[in-house]
Amino acid sequence: MATRESIIKCIGLLSLAYPHYQDKVNEPMVNLYVRMLSDLEDESLQLAAEHCIVNGKFFPSIAELREAAARIETGADILPSATEAWGEFCKITRRLGYFEIPVFDNPITAKVAQALGWKQLVEHDNESVAQAQFRRLYEDYQKRGLNDVIKTPALKSAEGRALEMMGGVVKQIGNGK
Repeated sequence: MATRESIIKCIGLLSLAYPHYQDKVNEPMVNLYVRMLSDLEDESLQLAAEHCIVNGKFFPSIAELREAAARIETGADILPSATEAWGEFCKITRRLGYFEIPVFDNPITAKVAQALGWKQLVEHDNESVAQAQFRRLYEDYQKRGLNDVIKTPALKSAEGRALEMMGGVVKQIGNGK
């Protein structure tokens, strides 16, 4: 986990890269960055700062740093696009045929194939519709995975409590209460 010192070092690096922002760095801002970034790994945070320096025109917000760190941690930028994943899906399923269960290197492709049913996708009357369904779900899984990493532990905990409460409400509705 990132320490206060490593986050301050990161802010210092960012301040050097964005000199017009140096006078805006103050104690409350540093405290907020420390609070909101301390759950990230040191290396991911440093790489995220470097990513923001290379790709951004302005001092990065907490959200930009968290997203960059999440993209680094999940490998989101090296995963194939939805179109490339569809190509992989088609290539593998055509090679194996209908009776062999395909195995995909890309975990998102595997998850989509399982969720939509790889046989149903292969047999679909309209390949354009099957491809659109595949792409939509693939992109949704990509976003969900990234968003799960971006969230702070406090936000994840609050969402967990909300889901538990919703489960209780659904149970009550099911019991006719």
